[in-house]
Amino acid sequence: MALVQRCKVQGSESRRGQRRTKMSTCPVTGLTEEEKQDLIRAWKKMIGTTPKDFKNAGISLVLWMFDNIPNMRSRFTKFQANSSRTNLIADEMFLAHTQTVILALDSVIKLLDNPTKLKQKLTSVVKSHVGQNPPIGSEYFDPFAEKFHIFLQAALGVPRDDKEVKAWVKFLNALCSLVKLEEEAVKKAGKPATPSGAPCCSIL
Repeated sequence: MALVQRCKVQGSESRRGQRRTKMSTCPVTGLTEEEKQDLIRAWKKMIGTTPKDFKNAGISLVLWMFDNIPNMRSRFTKFQANSSRTNLIADEMFLAHTQTVILALDSVIKLLDNPTKLKQKLTSVVKSHVGQNPPIGSEYFDPFAEKFHIFLQAALGVPRDDKEVKAWVKFLNALCSLVKLEEEAVKKAGKPATPSGAPCCSIL
């Protein structure tokens, strides 16, 4: 009888532990364990299973960004960003940028279970963008976060209230918060911006 009671207690404690794990949140993004898995699952569907799928995902994402983020095309000088889709996907510099974007996002997703490295990565992304002259800040990141659900819904064939879409929205809102914090820090410190020709690392 004592053994049965002990097993019941252990089973109850195990279930409570599992619930705590599910409800624990990432200190960087605020995502729960379940939301992280939802986000990762959506990402894997989006990038596919082959190198060609991965390449095409990058092209599709950047073309969508060009169409949905105001003034984004104007920030590029190494290729004709205002060209037609046909011309863009034949441009090696454009294709190289699409792979930079998709690889950067992929590297972020792979760090979701390592808050310390994730914070370092996102901070690097944010600083490299906000530090541009003129800055690539909230006016670019906010529309990306606000509209990304449209891209994801089309890519995955799911409604806006799908839990995978919601996880991405929550993640991108956290990223936008980091952008705003960096903008405030730059403004407060009066730091000089990086010349516009300096390399920009990743997402935008």
